[in-house]
Amino acid sequence: MRLKRILTMSDADKMIAILKQKTEEAWKEESPYMLSYAGPEFTDAGIDYRAALGTEKLKDFVDRTGADAGYQLVRHPTQRAKLGLIPVGKSFKFEDLNEDAGVTTQGGGTEPRRGTLLLAFLETLSRLPREDQDEIVIPTRVLVKLARKQ
Repeated sequence: MRLKRILTMSDADKMIAILKQKTEEAWKEESPYMLSYAGPEFTDAGIDYRAALGTEKLKDFVDRTGADAGYQLVRHPTQRAKLGLIPVGKSFKFEDLNEDAGVTTQGGGTEPRRGTLLLAFLETLSRLPREDQDEIVIPTRVLVKLARKQ
């Protein structure tokens, strides 16, 4: 009796498929798929992405696989951690909340408007899946600090 070899996708192939699908879904609204959402997506799919990547960072994995898979990485101009995926050949520019978020001070410099950082933070949280939002607990002192002028 010959054993039939079952072909299965590797974790890396599954990750690429998820990234491609999520990128296409997000792009229907001309919005990038935020790379920070990928970890929970992989976990939900039963993939231990950290083990699959080894020492490679997720951003580097995306850079390496994106062109062949049909997605590309876009970076926020001032916020290093804000990374998104868009379809290859498309373009996207992140809105920079800091461009008009400042008010001129007497010394000629700029300060963030009161609450700008808090609103940006809450906007980021609002993009998380509902289950993740339910798990987040933020001390009041952190919210107050974000609401104050820096």
